[in-house]
Amino acid sequence: MPTFGRTFGTRKKLAYCVALAGAFMAPASLAHAQGCVNATREARAAILDVVRAPVAADLRTKVEFKVERARVCGSWSFVLATPQSPGGGQIHWAGTPCEGDTSHLVGALLRIEARGWKLVDYALCPSDVAWVDWPEKYKAPAALFEE
Repeated sequence: MPTFGRTFGTRKKLAYCVALAGAFMAPASLAHAQGCVNATREARAAILDVVRAPVAADLRTKVEFKVERARVCGSWSFVLATPQSPGGGQIHWAGTPCEGDTSHLVGALLRIEARGWKLVDYALCPSDVAWVDWPEKYKAPAALFEE
């Protein structure tokens, strides 16, 4: 009987240590555990192609993007980028929704469907973090928006 008690105590301690270690490791590995990764070159190109049309229409000019972040988490994607003129030139912001003291960023949420990526929502030149409520609003993984 004493052996059983000692073994049980050791197992209990081991389980406690494993649980404690998991609690400390969870925040760092949460995005990975939810399947969040940087978009592959192919996915990134497809995602940006979807985002390009509405941004170009809003800015009334052709655009390319300088990407800060492009992540995929399961069937979801979030991209944070700065629109620029083709070839990397500066966009003339006068007369656009981005005129004045704004961020000149675009944040876009997409979801993959049978035909490819579909734009769910986007924020062009937000003065605040416009996508802060998107995880709740669209049921997208919160880890997708983490830096």
